[in-house]
Amino acid sequence: MVRLVGERIDRLVDNEGIKPDRIAIISTRTLKHSPFAKDHRVGRFQLLNLDDSRSWKSRTSRGGGSTAHLVFDTLDRFKGLERDVVILLDLPSDSRPITSRHRYAAASRAKHLLVVIRLEPPEAP
Repeated sequence: MVRLVGERIDRLVDNEGIKPDRIAIISTRTLKHSPFAKDHRVGRFQLLNLDDSRSWKSRTSRGGGSTAHLVFDTLDRFKGLERDVVILLDLPSDSRPITSRHRYAAASRAKHLLVVIRLEPPEAP
């Protein structure tokens, strides 16, 4: 999941000229319970929730470069908001199934491009 999202974001930013602040990653899970929980990064981008108190502008990293930020939040928290590009991580959850209402809310947040990344569940033996 992390690799697929990273590759797609790199293509969007590097090849298609989309600015990182115009991209949002929306999931059924919170960032701390997502595949990105380890370091809250995808490739060269730092992932931040909508309510993160830090500035959304690029910051200087320890190495002297800047770190761009991407929005990562849940379906419920992103209602009523929009971005040019939305990457929807359709991660099924036994504790919280994804309803058609959630799918619609997530899909309608993209102004220009919706990318759905879903890993197929393993087949039962």
